Amino acid sequence: MRPVLDPTMSIGNVLTIIAVLFAAASTWYQLGERVTVIEHALAGQQAAIKRLDRDLSQTEDQSVGIRERLRAIEVIQQRQNETLLRILRAVEAQ
Repeated sequence: MRPVLDPTMSIGNVLTIIAVLFAAASTWYQLGERVTVIEHALAGQQAAIKRLDRDLSQTEDQSVGIRERLRAIEVIQQRQNETLLRILRAVEAQ
């Protein structure tokens, strides 16, 4: 039967292999933690984007209402100008 470990390996070699395996496991765990943090940050950013999109839609809806009111005011002012011009012409004609 063959031995599991090569008998010519020193303790230093075994310790080096154990340290490399420990470092690899530690790195894997840290990467998993980073992925979790990034996923949470991404979820927060997606929620913020949805909120900003909703706010933008509301602002656009409000600006449409403001534009309509400005057009109505413009029409009223044009009518007032026409009325004032007629009054001015009538006064000048007298």
